[in-house]
Amino acid sequence: MTTTFTPTMTAAPVGALHRLTSRDLAVLELLAEHEVMSTRQIAAVFFPTVRAAQNRLAILHRLDVVSRHAWGHPSGGHAEYLYSLGPLRALVRPHAAGRIDPAVVAPAHHDEWMWQLIGSPRLRPTLAANGLFTALIAHSRTHPATRLARWWSGPRAAATFAQYRIRPHGHGVWQAHGRTVGFFLEGDTGDDQSLLARIAGYRHLSVTGPRYPVLLRTADPDRRDQVRALLTGEPGPTVAVAAAEDDPARRTWYLPGRRFLMRERRPCALHELASDHGPDTAVNPGRYPPSAGFP
Repeated sequence: MTTTFTPTMTAAPVGALHRLTSRDLAVLELLAEHEVMSTRQIAAVFFPTVRAAQNRLAILHRLDVVSRHAWGHPSGGHAEYLYSLGPLRALVRPHAAGRIDPAVVAPAHHDEWMWQLIGSPRLRPTLAANGLFTALIAHSRTHPATRLARWWSGPRAAATFAQYRIRPHGHGVWQAHGRTVGFFLEGDTGDDQSLLARIAGYRHLSVTGPRYPVLLRTADPDRRDQVRALLTGEPGPTVAVAAAEDDPARRTWYLPGRRFLMRERRPCALHELASDHGPDTAVNPGRYPPSAGFP
């Protein structure tokens, strides 16, 4: 798949910002944290239907508060649009967040910033990670006993847990049926040695930080089973593996184990995985729930 980016010709007047609703501002805040999301991902979080999301996002695009990028196939056409903050991000971002953000990009440099984003190798992993979290949110909208209590982007999680040198694709806290389970999300590139090295990095985290399961999503069920066999007997955190096409809110997570030695053939639900928030101390700054002494 390929992406194309067409910058808008004119910037909407700043006065048009008064047309933004509270939902619009929430969309912008989410894009500020997670960089880029598809139409369907945004719809899963904020809108009753994909069509409703398309209509409102088209208006926000005309106002230049979001940018739109065609996420297409090499054979032609596009599957859907991707969205990120638009040319007025320098004005909208502080308004949406309620604070001044030194990392915002001035409108004059927006096109350059956008080309860097859509050309980055992080684009696909970022979209994949956002897809898992938005699927959990979509599930919770129709299942009142569930809730995504925390959703951190990969860069935010890496910065918070920098002392442990882990770089997850995302971090979340899922609540379902009376249980609260934190987790880290990792992607699978098909490189076994790289995967083992990244998983090994979480061993140090469990000493003074949270003891959360690491979720792995693979390209297909065959690769899922390969990874399960690869991780059998490996020390470190609990690792749960699912194929990317599976619903992360349902019983789709498998623990490591070879086919001929698997004692637990049935998959687990996310809320059934072992989880510990870790000590309530300064060396565990990202603890959930936040401590009054160590925000």
